[in-house]
Amino acid sequence: MKRKTIVVLDYNTYSLNISMKKLLALFDNELLLVHRACAINKNRVLKYDIQKNVIVFDNNMEIDIVSKKRMKNSENIM
Repeated sequence: MKRKTIVVLDYNTYSLNISMKKLLALFDNELLLVHRACAINKNRVLKYDIQKNVIVFDNNMEIDIVSKKRMKNSENIM
């Protein structure tokens, strides 16, 4: 069984039959992999709190599924 990729937008959530690798390739410079199972739109990031390891988006949604290994170079996030 193939895994689905979940895409969360402001007003909807979509379940797609596309791999994370292919999704990242489609949105080459816009998406950033912050965890092996989570990519974010860099253009929507409001701030990254390094101490709490939380990303806050411009719609005030927060995520805490951030890999410290992937975020070593956190300047890539904004």
